[in-house]
Amino acid sequence: MSLSVEDRWEIDDLLARYCMALDTKNWDDFPNILAPDVTWDYSDEFGEQQHGIDEVVRAIRTALDPHPASIHAPLLTRVWGTGDDTAAGFSHVLSKSVLDGAEIPARPETTFEVYCTWHDRYARTPTGWRIQSRTLKVMATSGDPTVWDPATSAGQAFRRLTRTN
Repeated sequence: MSLSVEDRWEIDDLLARYCMALDTKNWDDFPNILAPDVTWDYSDEFGEQQHGIDEVVRAIRTALDPHPASIHAPLLTRVWGTGDDTAAGFSHVLSKSVLDGAEIPARPETTFEVYCTWHDRYARTPTGWRIQSRTLKVMATSGDPTVWDPATSAGQAFRRLTRTN
């Protein structure tokens, strides 16, 4: 199945809106980005899968709310059609977060980077394309996870990613 240029543009815009919603903490925009029955496999980072928009947004919000800033940047994305109203995609992504409570602009010792891939499935809905499922695979990290509070979701995630106790 091939995607039209318009479909490709809409999915590209969907990914940009997702990153902007994350980095601006615009949680109210997620129903315009994720399918209601979305499946989210960030088990590399969160330790378990999430199902449904409310559970997914709650997990993301818990992880990101304490950070004074974050940047999520897809570096390369490839999207292809899988059916009349479905598509799949693969993105290489750089995610950088600022330590909870750190001052902005951040210093290198108060940031942490994750280099990962997103394996996505998209569905066309009456209101536009939505992310139907995502699997995150971590390729590399940089930064010192031990400076992050192990009691926080982010501290636990960074320790999981770097296998630090």
